[in-house]
Amino acid sequence: MAWRSSGTSSVELVSNMAKNGMIESEQVSTAMCRADRANYVLDKAAAYEDSPQYIGYDATISAPHMHAHAVQNLLPFLKPGNRVLDVGSGSGYLVAVLHHLVSESPDTPGKVVGIEHIPELVKFSVENLKKDGLGDALKDGIIEMLAGDGRKGKCTLS
Repeated sequence: MAWRSSGTSSVELVSNMAKNGMIESEQVSTAMCRADRANYVLDKAAAYEDSPQYIGYDATISAPHMHAHAVQNLLPFLKPGNRVLDVGSGSGYLVAVLHHLVSESPDTPGKVVGIEHIPELVKFSVENLKKDGLGDALKDGIIEMLAGDGRKGKCTLS
């Protein structure tokens, strides 16, 4: 059903994934709508296709239904104020979605750390997050993007 979920906007893409049973939670729908995938891909014309997209440096951003599946399954652990580590954070899209789930209100900001082994993608992800309106979250340390080996984790968060 993934191929039937493409849209022409974030809202349409997410709505189609929900109609096709790939998103079951209003929380996941809202978070995915708030993170505009067009800010995280190179080919804006293909931003809302439910397929992986090339983001440079021999890397791709996963298909939206894969992000939806991951977030839907992690939802019981993505509570306001919680901390999340995204290993292989690529262009930053999933970091943005996770941020919207763990930082629903200013009173309970969570923390999302993205770690990516390709330094150029870390820079790209920071630019993308800023384009998506998350510059303050980066500045305040609510979102942190790191270049490094994700297999080593982020010890200061444990």
